[in-house]
Amino acid sequence: MSEVREYNQYEVFGGYTAIKSMEDFFSVNIPKLVLNNIEELLYISRSSIPLNKTNSFISANRQVCAYAFSYNSLINFSNTNKKTFLEEIEDIEILRFLESAIKVKMVKMSDKSISIDVEDDLNKLNEKMFLC
Repeated sequence: MSEVREYNQYEVFGGYTAIKSMEDFFSVNIPKLVLNNIEELLYISRSSIPLNKTNSFISANRQVCAYAFSYNSLINFSNTNKKTFLEEIEDIEILRFLESAIKVKMVKMSDKSISIDVEDDLNKLNEKMFLC
């Protein structure tokens, strides 16, 4: 029961999984995220984050575009008539919640998900489906 109470404090949930390749880590089409120690979203970016001083890939997480929203958070989102400053820069809508001081709880999901953001992603999916 305490786990339910813990989740009741959040209005927005998102999915994430580990990044497995350097190619994905440096791709601007894959949003990378940084979490705190209780899996709250600290920041999300199309840039390679977190990045160390040597610009090398060590460990990172990526967004899985599966969301859950409370009614109030959706009203807040829709009442903002334009993209927020960071949302505009990154072109990632979940930033609107962070900029509105709404905590976003991230939930670890399967690493089998495939994002389709550009035509090359669709080609990769078609190749994988053909191999099955």
